[in-house]
Amino acid sequence: MKIHLCLLFFVYLITKDYRYFSLHRNGFHNNNEYYKLRDFKNIDEIIYKLGPEVYKGYEYNFTFNNKLLQTYSIHKLYTGKFGAKLYKKNGQRIMNKNDIDNYDDLFLVPRGDIFIWPLYYNGHIIKPFNNTKNVTLKQLSSTPRVFEITNFIDVDEINNMINFSVEKMENVNITEGHRDYYRIMQRYRDKKSTYSQEILKNTFKISNLENQSSNEDLITWMKYENESNYFSTHLDFSNPKNDGYDPLYNNGTNKVATMLIYLTNVTNGGETIFPLENNTINFEDLCKESSNVLKVKPESGKTIIFYNMKPGGELDYDSVHGSCPSKSTKIVITSRFWYRKYIKFF
Repeated sequence: MKIHLCLLFFVYLITKDYRYFSLHRNGFHNNNEYYKLRDFKNIDEIIYKLGPEVYKGYEYNFTFNNKLLQTYSIHKLYTGKFGAKLYKKNGQRIMNKNDIDNYDDLFLVPRGDIFIWPLYYNGHIIKPFNNTKNVTLKQLSSTPRVFEITNFIDVDEINNMINFSVEKMENVNITEGHRDYYRIMQRYRDKKSTYSQEILKNTFKISNLENQSSNEDLITWMKYENESNYFSTHLDFSNPKNDGYDPLYNNGTNKVATMLIYLTNVTNGGETIFPLENNTINFEDLCKESSNVLKVKPESGKTIIFYNMKPGGELDYDSVHGSCPSKSTKIVITSRFWYRKYIKFF
């Protein structure tokens, strides 16, 4: 028996020493080459030796008002006290070589950046590391970067969430977006209620970030009730020309991603649309059935996340989106978080 156990342990050591892995840029599965883990002493050596190769030709341009201030080689972002980080595709941080399994896809996140869920192909499913609710992310689009999340909220609580929010909503009439359309709706915003706190916690968890109050945005509960409530195409990030809102300049910040949580079923209309998916240029008739843009149908409990920012902090103008007219009640929650500390100007 002892000999058998020793033999099994010996085989385990041999196979573990012959593990292979691939290394990719943050947010992209774009390298088909595999490396032998035993060729590297530790994960720092993986970063320093392979980082420049993986990011070859990829540089960070720091600009302000469209003027190039300085260009940094990606390799420089590995140096100093706070170096780059390695993650598996499921969001697990790699702390040492023992965390790496055979044929793992690893993603290199440069110093100062945050982990972004990687792109594979539409329909690809990722099961995030260390989640107890069987949460999954399914890629819906690569441009813009959109994922559908399952089991994000407790479906048994949806009716209670609706009742909670509707009681607190107020009428609002706002003009914004790329076109001169109105959105007439009821809205409630907070981040202190039990439901909002739970949504914020889960937003940071699914985004693989530490829950820091300085990076939080208000949770917005919205209700649309008739066909006229068309939400024109718009961008969620703040104007980067405003001081402090360009992530590539002077340690600026902006909204990394948006979470949409649908609380009601809408049988006719109400889709969230992404006009620039499939390289669409025509902004007319986006809500027609014949339109080939990405449309997300509102269904009770469905959740999506889309990124307003590319890996590295560049704002993603392809993330423009809107909402089609709804012929029945549509209630949706939005949750956003910031790249760095949320800045308020007075």
